[in-house]
Amino acid sequence: MSYKILTPRQALRNLHNRIKIPEDHFAKFEEARRRLCRRLDRGESEEFNKNDIITFLKEAGFGEYYYINTKDRIDAAIYGDSKGKKPIEVIIEVKRPGNRTEMVTRINLLKKSFAQLLSYYWEEVYLHKNYAIKHLVVTDGTEWYVFDAAAIDRIVSVRDIRKIFEEFHEKRLFKTSRNELYELILTILGDQKLLDGIVFAYAKLCDSLTTAQSVALCKFFSPEHLLKLPLQNDANTLNRSFYDELLYILGLEEAKVEGKKILRRQSEKRQGTFLEMAILKLETERRLENLAHPHIYGETKDERLFNVALELVITWLNRILFLKLL
Repeated sequence: MSYKILTPRQALRNLHNRIKIPEDHFAKFEEARRRLCRRLDRGESEEFNKNDIITFLKEAGFGEYYYINTKDRIDAAIYGDSKGKKPIEVIIEVKRPGNRTEMVTRINLLKKSFAQLLSYYWEEVYLHKNYAIKHLVVTDGTEWYVFDAAAIDRIVSVRDIRKIFEEFHEKRLFKTSRNELYELILTILGDQKLLDGIVFAYAKLCDSLTTAQSVALCKFFSPEHLLKLPLQNDANTLNRSFYDELLYILGLEEAKVEGKKILRRQSEKRQGTFLEMAILKLETERRLENLAHPHIYGETKDERLFNVALELVITWLNRILFLKLL
């Protein structure tokens, strides 16, 4: 069989290749990559190594905003939010380093791990109606085989493959165990040459790498790539870390109310933030009494204090940023 294998750099979108990554983020990724390579252990179980792989992904950029855990039979899954409430978007099948019996290779995808990916994808999409899957991965920690969901969907949509999964789920298949199911799937894939020309990306984490290769890996293992997030290449776009720090200093927090994102006063009401200092000043000096039209700032005193203080803080912030630009 012939496959089209992409390097991490080739798998990235053109714009993503051009975008520079912050030095501190790159340093953090490199530290996480090296730590994973040190901890991977052929003598330990799949479960042992899986925990280190999940830790690596969290440290690589997913930990703060995306939940990573198991789901049903899936070894590891990246969810679409930090709480695990949204559907999973990346399916990961983990094998113990050195498990050549079940682990795919660059010249042979007809292994149990690939059949497992197909099974998990079919269950997510056709049973659970989860259409958010972006990528599917087979890894032993060192080698990473990353498949676009569209490539997997084309295989699962083949009539013979789809029929087997349906009959197995409905307990109408003459093969009753999952291992027998995987063997049957692999037989059909081989007989019908369904993997000819399949495209996937291959990354090896623990080799000696150039800086350019490490940068490509850093982008490859980012939420922007694996979750196919929109890319921003605008110099006026705020860096997320800077944005979070700015909210913290101002005394604001982001929250979802009725499905909409809003900015509100921090629930802790920490003294020393710009907002709390402005509110304290307004309250102690009774400045709200000087408002010509107080009703436009809210119906209650607390609403008026917050809205007037926020307006003052934003005004001064704009002036500071303007001076910074100059």
